[in-house]
Amino acid sequence: MQGNFEDKAALSGDGDIDSYAALVYAGWQNENGLYVSGTLGYSYADNALRDRRNLNGTIGVNEAEFGAHALMAALEAGRDFPLGEYLIVTPSAGIEYIAARGGAHEQWFTGAGGVGARTLDVGKITGSSFSVPFGLAASLDVIGDEDSLLTITGRVGYAYGLRNKGAEGRFGYGGLGGIIDPVRAASRAPGRHTWNLGLSARYLYDNMEFGLGYEYTGRDSYKSHAVTFSAGMNF
Repeated sequence: MQGNFEDKAALSGDGDIDSYAALVYAGWQNENGLYVSGTLGYSYADNALRDRRNLNGTIGVNEAEFGAHALMAALEAGRDFPLGEYLIVTPSAGIEYIAARGGAHEQWFTGAGGVGARTLDVGKITGSSFSVPFGLAASLDVIGDEDSLLTITGRVGYAYGLRNKGAEGRFGYGGLGGIIDPVRAASRAPGRHTWNLGLSARYLYDNMEFGLGYEYTGRDSYKSHAVTFSAGMNF
């Protein structure tokens, strides 16, 4: 994803947003319903912001940049257990690793042509997590004929964090002579226990597919709700 924006106000600003992501997925399943799947992903972001500010009557230019790398690897195994003709129950277990590293700096120039006082803030942030997720899903075919199929799926999941390392950063403040007074800061590691609940519906009609889903995730005081919709065509 790439983008840019520009503010045409008297004290204007502009910026560039660049982000890229790649994901590789592979899966295998035998005739007894046993499956193994793996995912490997990488993402990169590079953002830059620039704006003009009025500081005590002096117009200055502020520039800030932030870049981040993230790596994710996951492996999951499970098995489908048919219960009757229309219901399938699938327990699963896996392992997941996520690592992120980012850096930022900000520059402040004042005076005509950018000549004058200058300050610089620099920071590097790293964090990682290593967890074991467990899941149980149940899928029920509600409507089915030669041309259409409606499937309702419910899911419950739990993940235990074997190692959750909160974000750690090293920041400094300085001037033309370089960085001075470096400090180290750290955030509290996320909770080890994560729960999620999900409910989704998938409707197949001829070669078209529609999906609607809801998912809840809870961890300590953090909670999130997500609603998704998808539409596609199979060739």
